[in-house]
Amino acid sequence: MKKGYQVALLLAFGALFAAFAFNPPKTSGDWASWVQAWGSIAAICAAIWIAYDQHAKVREQQASARHDEVRNFLFGIREELHINWVVYMQTVGDAVQAVKDNAAVDVTWPVPENPFKVYASTVGLIGRVPDDLIRKQIVATYVVAGGLMLTWKMHNTMRAARDAEAELVEEMDGTRPNGTWVVLQRDLTRYSQQLRKHQNEAEAMIGIAVDLIDTYLKKNPASSV
Repeated sequence: MKKGYQVALLLAFGALFAAFAFNPPKTSGDWASWVQAWGSIAAICAAIWIAYDQHAKVREQQASARHDEVRNFLFGIREELHINWVVYMQTVGDAVQAVKDNAAVDVTWPVPENPFKVYASTVGLIGRVPDDLIRKQIVATYVVAGGLMLTWKMHNTMRAARDAEAELVEEMDGTRPNGTWVVLQRDLTRYSQQLRKHQNEAEAMIGIAVDLIDTYLKKNPASSV
């Protein structure tokens, strides 16, 4: 109950007690008046308590709703990161890891246009996450993952440019390496190192984000209200 109401009720009861003490009832009419006065005070107290109790329950329900909203947001982010990475590794990530350091990643991956639908549609809720570390990690993880998408687009472009050139050039006395192809192959090999680096960074960031979210969800179970 709010302190203002408590003070007001105490003053009302004090005044009523003082009046009762100095003017005790003497007749049945006096008693009826006093009973009515006490009843009125009791009714006021009950009304105030009911209103406060209802307000407290509404606030509790709102807090529980916000709590569950944050949980649902984090769970959605967790699943999007985890599932996307599993699919990515199965599709092309394992192939990238298998390539030796001095070789080019000789595969093209069609980069999805909108791979982070959950994050894009719910990012406005990130400010409600009470854990600063989780908020920063989520943002940083999506930035790194987005950077990996851009790296793949550049890699695809470089590979397409190399493939547009013939590896060998026909001459009257036979064939010789195509100088342009050689340069493009060299550049693709170097850039493949960058691609692997970005992939490793994304994998590490996603792993950290998923672990942090799992820990938070375990410590903050769904509301029972």
